[in-house]
Amino acid sequence: MVKSPQRSLLTAFPRTLQKLVKQIVCQENYNEEYLLVSMLSATASAAGNAARISIKGEWTTCASLYMILVGNPGQGKTPPLDFAYAPIRKKDEDLRREYISMIEKQKDIKKGHSQPTTLSLSRTIVSDFTPEALLQAHDANPRGIAIYVDEIMGMFNSVNQYSKGQLIEQLLTAYSGNPLDVMRVSMEKPIHIAKPCINIAGTAQTARIKELFYKGFQQNGLLDRFLLSYPVDTTLSLWSHKRGKKTDVSVMQQWENIMEKILHLPYSPNSSGSCLLNFSSAARKEYFEWHDIGIKTISQGSVSEREQGRMMKTHLHVARIAHKLCDKDTVLFSSMVGKYQSVNEENFFKNMQYKQVYEPTALNDLIVSEYENKDEIYIVRMYNEEYVVGHGIGTDGAQEEHVMCLSDALALNLKTLGYIQRNLTLWEWLREYDYSVVNYERNYDLLENGKRS
Repeated sequence: MVKSPQRSLLTAFPRTLQKLVKQIVCQENYNEEYLLVSMLSATASAAGNAARISIKGEWTTCASLYMILVGNPGQGKTPPLDFAYAPIRKKDEDLRREYISMIEKQKDIKKGHSQPTTLSLSRTIVSDFTPEALLQAHDANPRGIAIYVDEIMGMFNSVNQYSKGQLIEQLLTAYSGNPLDVMRVSMEKPIHIAKPCINIAGTAQTARIKELFYKGFQQNGLLDRFLLSYPVDTTLSLWSHKRGKKTDVSVMQQWENIMEKILHLPYSPNSSGSCLLNFSSAARKEYFEWHDIGIKTISQGSVSEREQGRMMKTHLHVARIAHKLCDKDTVLFSSMVGKYQSVNEENFFKNMQYKQVYEPTALNDLIVSEYENKDEIYIVRMYNEEYVVGHGIGTDGAQEEHVMCLSDALALNLKTLGYIQRNLTLWEWLREYDYSVVNYERNYDLLENGKRS
């Protein structure tokens, strides 16, 4: 499929991320499309099984993406991938240090007795591995793992040479979400991974990517499961002396802040534990109709066998990418279903979700007025879902906090901001009032146009 160069891939991403992407591209001279695809891969790896998306009925899937960035030598494939995965590497290094420290403490306790350790190193990224070691890494981290290989052709060559197809079978099984099992005489215990979540990220030179078609990966269906990223604009950017707009927080720190929130999504392998995301009714209808058009096209016999294999995987690719493109508020709304503390809380989240979908605002939407509560707190919803949380009457913005989504607004600590003496987040404060201070009828765009009176 040829993408129109007039439409940027960036527009599909959450608005809160678009500004950061532009800053990174300007500062680091990355190819924008390589960076966006790298971010998709990294966020999928960070979330793992902590968040899943419902496709239909009982069928759910994690955001398992097999990605290859394709380009000529020197085109800048690796730097954006390294940037996107840096927060995960940082976390893995912290876990490695913690593991070594625990091993040393265990040695001290045993006072030199040579007993086998029961500890295992949990990590996300694996690069140099055997098929057995890959499953051991996943067993140690049931949330999910990521195969990260810079020149990915080396991995495929070693697969053919050493693993006798075992790794291929594992990757095919994992992509489909079926359980993985391995049992060896040398192993202390058999490995059973009920819900595998494996991501793959790597690069390949344009001239070598065709080798994949001649190594049997097309016939066994593995290649159909890969997304190949080749940018529309392959122009190499010139280095610029311009530094761009100076910000208080570095672009890496901003990206780490985003990734930290994903990495800390709660997950327990011993419970249903995952946050389940659902399509909206309109999105589900469009998704199903689009899927059925593809099936009908295949049934008519007008598609080659090679194309059929890829077409039959696109519905999973789309669902998994949609999983990662949904913003924090989408996750919040989905996670709250069935967990409301009161009828008023349910009304609040349903109204705020409705507003984001159907009531955009340019003239501001006054959710809470400082004149209508004793703490003089106000909440304003602004253009592009920016939220302003402030305190005081007639302060001219002196005590205001601006955030880019409802989730971040609710997480603000009002005592830390100096608004109140009680140690409450905005969400806790709203619950204290049982949302009685909220007004859903002050979207000034609608009032101005006479749609509300």
